Amino acid sequence: MARIRYLKPDFFIDEDLKNIPYEARLFYAGMWCYADKEGRLEDRPERLKVQIMPYDKVDPEKILQMLAVNKSTGKPYIIRYSVNGSKYIQILKWDSHQKPHHTEKDSLIPSFNGEIPVTTPIDTSNLLDEHSPSPLSLSSPFSLPLFLEIINDLNNILNTTYKESKKTKELIQARLNEGFTAEDFKTVHRKMLRAWGADPKMVKYLRPMTLYSNKFESYLQQGEVKKNGRNDSYKQDSGNDTARVDRKKQLDSIGTEISNL
Repeated sequence: MARIRYLKPDFFIDEDLKNIPYEARLFYAGMWCYADKEGRLEDRPERLKVQIMPYDKVDPEKILQMLAVNKSTGKPYIIRYSVNGSKYIQILKWDSHQKPHHTEKDSLIPSFNGEIPVTTPIDTSNLLDEHSPSPLSLSSPFSLPLFLEIINDLNNILNTTYKESKKTKELIQARLNEGFTAEDFKTVHRKMLRAWGADPKMVKYLRPMTLYSNKFESYLQQGEVKKNGRNDSYKQDSGNDTARVDRKKQLDSIGTEISNL
């Protein structure tokens, strides 16, 4: 069932969307009208073509592949997944695009859990470096779109260009297997940038090999550093030190007065 959705002015000047053909952009916006309250819909390319672009000669499968793996930016706009043999699509950043009415029915489509493989073959050759297996096996538990979301966030935050190396994939998958989420990775990126970014000795450790290691949970739980560069315990100890120094000065002053008597 089609629904009325928002289309913000920013859509037309989005610098990432400009890298995909205009028919794919129109198809992408049209998908919003057929997605449910959570931004999910059935992965049925031919039916979507009839619903969204019935009068145009376009390849809906090619468009969906393009939206799932954007060769220009590496940032996917949708995730294609399957549950019990049924194929579905999750529109990413749905809450940023839409604010469904509170009376809209809840989604009946199962959510993407981050471990279900993409079931439609996609061209991943441009996403693999020389150390990576080629191509990615569709039977692998590793989710390519989820991985890209994590590594792209790291590069955006640190202004780096880390590649999709085999070792980085293994580290991310290990943390996902432990129950951590993409949001946990993003939290670690920001926490450790604030903790190490201004330290010449530590800034070199802002890298996947360190951040995604078996110390990941300790980085996630690490307390925030205050604006003055000190945490609460340091501030408290510093205050005690100041009190001791003041007390010593007071005692020295009393001693001097006694010796002058």
